Amino acid sequence: MPSPQSLKPTDLKMLVCHRLSVPADATMEALYDLSEESDSPYFAVVRDKVPVGLIRRAERPRVAEPVKRGLFKKKSKPEEISPSLDKDLIISDPLIIEYGTELDVVFDSAFTRSDARLNEYIILANHDGSYFGLISSNAMTRLLHGFLGKHMQELRVQKERIALQHSQVIKVKRDLELTNEKLAISRDQALEGVRMKSQFLANMSHEIRTPMNGVFGMIDLLYDTNLDEEQDQLVTTALSSAETLMRIINDILDFSKIEAGKFTVESMPFNLTEVVESSAALYAESASEKEIDLIVNFDDTPAWVLGDPHRYQQILNNLISNAVKFTDGGMIEVYLTMVEYRNESAILTEVRDNGIGIPSDKTADLFEPFTQVDGSHVRKYGGTGLGLSICKNLVDILGGEIEHDSPVAGGSIFSFIMPFPPHLEEGVQKAHQPIKQKLKCTPEVKGNRKDYSGIHVLLVEDNIVNQQLARRLLLKLNCKVSIADNGEAALEYLRNDTFDCIFMDCQMPVMDGYVATQEIRKGNAGVRCKDIFITAVTAHAMSGDREKCLNVGMNHYFSKPFVFADFRNALELSLQQREVIFAPLRSDTSIPSTVISSV
Repeated sequence: MPSPQSLKPTDLKMLVCHRLSVPADATMEALYDLSEESDSPYFAVVRDKVPVGLIRRAERPRVAEPVKRGLFKKKSKPEEISPSLDKDLIISDPLIIEYGTELDVVFDSAFTRSDARLNEYIILANHDGSYFGLISSNAMTRLLHGFLGKHMQELRVQKERIALQHSQVIKVKRDLELTNEKLAISRDQALEGVRMKSQFLANMSHEIRTPMNGVFGMIDLLYDTNLDEEQDQLVTTALSSAETLMRIINDILDFSKIEAGKFTVESMPFNLTEVVESSAALYAESASEKEIDLIVNFDDTPAWVLGDPHRYQQILNNLISNAVKFTDGGMIEVYLTMVEYRNESAILTEVRDNGIGIPSDKTADLFEPFTQVDGSHVRKYGGTGLGLSICKNLVDILGGEIEHDSPVAGGSIFSFIMPFPPHLEEGVQKAHQPIKQKLKCTPEVKGNRKDYSGIHVLLVEDNIVNQQLARRLLLKLNCKVSIADNGEAALEYLRNDTFDCIFMDCQMPVMDGYVATQEIRKGNAGVRCKDIFITAVTAHAMSGDREKCLNVGMNHYFSKPFVFADFRNALELSLQQREVIFAPLRSDTSIPSTVISSV
């Protein structure tokens, strides 16, 4: 008998113990003879080769004589024996199994019968239903035992495998917990690094701008004095170098802020015409020195739009500055028009020049940081290579696009599109009319100052150099100036004297400018100065610093380094006594003012 573990359903034939059968119409005589010849306890009863029942050897026929030996005792006279099998001797409805049956079905059929029939033999049949042989219940029990043993072995193996997998899962879980702890530590360290970097940038911005304010201011004051030709040239060179240094510092700080994710987007109404003209006027003198005509062309552009004016002007300043830098004579045109972009109104701004242009093999990396067309150490034009990268990042942050094109005639065209819808509000309808004009920017005559005689200004500043510089600038504007070196001293000044406006530093000892402003607005410096016009003059120029100043109650804001125009604008606003949301934009340079005339 084959091993139960290797037994297949078709191997049931090998379990057959014997093939003894009795025809259904056999005589008792034939049954007697078969009983004498075999010790088998069962015989199959067949009809036309098909099994119909079983006969036990132990069954006794209904005859008077006792069994002598074997199954029956032969009578001397054949006529006294029944001519055929007695139906009562046949076990009807036997268990018949086709040899191709699956083992689980065989087991289910064999072991779900009544207890009285568990020891009966099983008839194995061919596919056509014909009789094949008998299988004992013991053989079926042994087969089931082997089958269960095999499965128990498989279960043990599976249990061991599951236990191993469970231990592996526990190990993986423990490793994940350790990894999560390390990631949490790394995350906290990264967040702390970002916080420290942001704090470092804010401190560096403040610390750099404070001395740079003195450099710019003193050079600007010197520039405004009577100078001979050589002195004028030296001062102009010093001013140009200071401006270049300030642009590099601003680029590095801006790039770091973008990397740290510290740039925020503002959305406010602003006069697009003034912002563009301010940017163009900023570079009018340097363009004029290179015999470049700087043209601003508005083509049906709304005067007022809704967006971020500071970031827009920063992008425009970078592009105009590059155009002037890489152009030697000719013309630079700033062209603006209203277009539709992603199903909303937008401003398309183009800066066109006829300068050196950009080779086609250099355009792919044009907006990458620290990239320059000529990166060799002998290049003619300097710079950090951050300007265009900052422009690209700012445009992306504001939801627009920027691209470069090289015309066949030479030069470059940088164009960027910003989703700035027109701003419509009652009271300024006239300014909302589309503008179609062409302006040429030319330098203003040096020394044009407006007289603000009679205005009493309180300057709140702790840095002595900045005190001297701001005082000189305000005196040149014919203002009367009083100086307080902290917020607490400023409150005392306000209680004892009358002032028209305040220029307030933010970071000071004893009491800073934020607290001092809040105390003034509460009336703690006197009711008469509760609504006095306060302008923040601070070296804090990071994202959100302007908003912080306005939120504590200040009316206006400009950052250091400051110039005459900053104080002049603030004084104008203070005279008009109107609150502003956005301070007039400017670049952090001290190039003299310009005028714009129609072409």
